[in-house]
Amino acid sequence: MATALKQEVEEKTLKLLDKEEGKRLFVHFLLEGLNQDALALLSDRLLGAREYNESDKDREFGNRIGVRKYGTEERMVLEIASLMHYFEYRRRLLANALTASRVAEMLGTSRQTPHDRVKSGLLLGIADNNVLKFPEWQFDPEGPNGVVRGLPEVLAALRCGTFAKISWLASPNTIFDGERPIDVLKLGRLDEVVHEATALGVN
Repeated sequence: MATALKQEVEEKTLKLLDKEEGKRLFVHFLLEGLNQDALALLSDRLLGAREYNESDKDREFGNRIGVRKYGTEERMVLEIASLMHYFEYRRRLLANALTASRVAEMLGTSRQTPHDRVKSGLLLGIADNNVLKFPEWQFDPEGPNGVVRGLPEVLAALRCGTFAKISWLASPNTIFDGERPIDVLKLGRLDEVVHEATALGVN
């Protein structure tokens, strides 16, 4: 259902892009939805973008399998749409995240301690609009140092960036029958979660 909707939106978007006014309207709409972080990332990508030179082999292969050809402007708009999707997903994941000062107050530590624990791999923290944010689901008043038991071991097993770790832990996983890895970890199934993180090579 989601795939069909995505295809429908893409087709309508590309039709809109056939007209100059449609391009301007669409780009304006997309840019209005971006925050400063997203705009900065988009700016870096566009300013550093290079024209894609398609080889004869690529062109021939694309023609054979019926790949739709995108112009430079279309690729740029799709890039913006992709960034918007990424940052919207990021906002959802960090919607209930805590600041370092709130974490320090909750754990009864200095404000520097949460920062130090992130560096040591004991906590998950990520910069969001120049503020370090901590996903709330990693904390447990009954766990070691106020954190879900086994979390440091899982973080060590996940060979990827911080945001990818947050995404993996907080997203439903078919291996765990649709449960989130962090929820499975809270049930005490540490070995299973560590095995899956390592076996899948999340990176």
